[in-house]
Amino acid sequence: MRRARSRARRPTRPNPFDPARRCRTRQPPRHHRQARPSARRADTPDPARVARSPTEPIRNWIMGVLAGIATVFLTIGGVRRVVGAGDPGEQEKAKECFKAAGIGYCLAALAPLVVTVLKGIVGA
Repeated sequence: MRRARSRARRPTRPNPFDPARRCRTRQPPRHHRQARPSARRADTPDPARVARSPTEPIRNWIMGVLAGIATVFLTIGGVRRVVGAGDPGEQEKAKECFKAAGIGYCLAALAPLVVTVLKGIVGA
């Protein structure tokens, strides 16, 4: 016949989420706290109050147009690549469209530099 074992009970830990045991002066966890505004140096201008450059809308417009045209060329090149299944002439035209799209994206990325250079030349 088996002898019944007596189980030693482990001491129970207090439940940290039990509202009756929670300390009222305890701060909330970090992820519940609101972010404090960072202290800004006195000589740093407020970004919301800094005047925009008059060439900024022009630069943004140029970037948008170039990126749009490059996207159109990329789409045309992709369609030519798929539709021209094995025709070498269509494959070459598709490659040229991809190159034109790459050039367009590069120009769109360099538009701020181009506007800055032109602004330096004109003297504005």
